[in-house]
Amino acid sequence: MKKKKKYLVTIILVSLLLCACQNSEQVNLSETSLPMQITVFPSASYDYLTFDEAIVKYATDIVVAQYVSSRPFGETLIEFEFIVSDRILGDAKDRIFVYFNTFISSEVVSMNNETRHIPKELRLKEGVNYLVPLMRIIHPHANTHDDGYVFIRNIVVNLDQINESTMYGEPLSQHTTGFVINNRTSKDAFIEYVESLTVENETIPGMIKSTDLEVIVNASPYILLIEIAEPLRLSHEQVFHDWWSDDLYYVDIIYSFKGNTHSDHDIVVSFAPDTVFTGDRVIVAVDRISKGSSWFRFTSTNSLISEQLSEEIISILTAN
Repeated sequence: MKKKKKYLVTIILVSLLLCACQNSEQVNLSETSLPMQITVFPSASYDYLTFDEAIVKYATDIVVAQYVSSRPFGETLIEFEFIVSDRILGDAKDRIFVYFNTFISSEVVSMNNETRHIPKELRLKEGVNYLVPLMRIIHPHANTHDDGYVFIRNIVVNLDQINESTMYGEPLSQHTTGFVINNRTSKDAFIEYVESLTVENETIPGMIKSTDLEVIVNASPYILLIEIAEPLRLSHEQVFHDWWSDDLYYVDIIYSFKGNTHSDHDIVVSFAPDTVFTGDRVIVAVDRISKGSSWFRFTSTNSLISEQLSEEIISILTAN
């Protein structure tokens, strides 16, 4: 069973990137576009979502911001920089960085529509107020900026001229169901509509910044003593390295200091490359990558803890 999964891990990871990023359709850089040298693109597909569905399902942050600049990031990404003036959802900082994958062409599929998008230009201008729905990047081994996000379905709303807004590289008006967009659309009315859609969206916290063991233990949903089993995929086997590099290992749970994992099987944990090896026993402070998942990620860059600190961890937890 595990060996079969090992061969599927590349497909799984690409799918997770598409789910998390949805930004592989139509890229561009502002007034001066950077040269694109890639002409042959890998392909993937995902289900079509309307604007309303996409931000309800994926938005962790929605900001009003002005575009600053764009630059290549690694071999396949573009990094967009924004200055945030207002927050409709989430707690984004005043300066944020949004990443776009220029390498994977995508098919957006629905019952009535099938559209293929190959990375190309997304024109952003300085001095324009944009509303940008975002998904926060939460990965302990991310190469991207600490305040990093990805676009959702390539949505960019021009608040100064809403009828020029885009989604999937097409007019946004083609993809909204609960709001009519035209040249008379009010900025305030549109923002109010977005607020009403996302009132129940969860604000996802970023990585724990503290190096203090007590803070990490108290803020992490799971504290587990584990033994490292066989690798699912090592960092040198990764297809893409621009987002992050990690070793994925199956693990056996020896003891749970915190968090219920009794019904889990085939548990996988992401580690920084070459930090653990089969047979090692360590404590990890982790969370599930999504609700119900048996894949776990570190809650901080300091989540790999020596087994010798078991008594200190028990003391911290019993003191609460």
